[in-house]
Amino acid sequence: MSTEVATSDPSLPLRSSDVRAQVILIQEVMRDVMKIDTHFGKVPGCGDKPTLLQPGAHKLLMTFQLVADPDMQVVPMEHGHREVRCKVKLYTRGGIFIGAGVGTCSTMEGKFRFRAGQVEWTSTPVPREYWDMRTSNPKKARELLGEGVIPKKNEAGTWVGARQSDKIEHDNPADYYNTVEKMAYKRALVCATLTVTAASDIFTQDIEDMPEVMSSPPP
Repeated sequence: MSTEVATSDPSLPLRSSDVRAQVILIQEVMRDVMKIDTHFGKVPGCGDKPTLLQPGAHKLLMTFQLVADPDMQVVPMEHGHREVRCKVKLYTRGGIFIGAGVGTCSTMEGKFRFRAGQVEWTSTPVPREYWDMRTSNPKKARELLGEGVIPKKNEAGTWVGARQSDKIEHDNPADYYNTVEKMAYKRALVCATLTVTAASDIFTQDIEDMPEVMSSPPP
């Protein structure tokens, strides 16, 4: 099978053997080239399907010899905020358009709009039972910590209980202009890669952008 996604005549459909060979090729790249937690990774509690990360998308684009052509649109918002909308078109090296993906990111997203409030540390270690229960019985897990207490890793690398004041809004959204541009591009690139290589049944996407599911318990 050619390493390009399309046949030489893009108007002709792929044969079943072509599709099968493409899936096998992706699986071989995952096994022989990609690394877990670098190119893709599973997120606890979010099913068995791994999430494709940007470095993994780059590997697939190289595998299928595809070229990304991004188009960015910046939308101004109130109080200096902005939204970046990105569309990534993918082409073969011969210049044949194959497909596209879209992604957006905004300084109004919580992780860019707010910063953490002041932390009041305790000296009480987070009990192992908390990590065992936080998915199956989150209410009981919170009760183990106490009202208003959350688990946080201190400077010594130990998980202890802490109280944190309400989040504070950043006073300069421009600090994140470059970050949201890169995030919009990354989301669009991963979307385009999954769509064009028909790998969405192997990977999911963007779970790594959700801090509430990416917090890890202590080893």
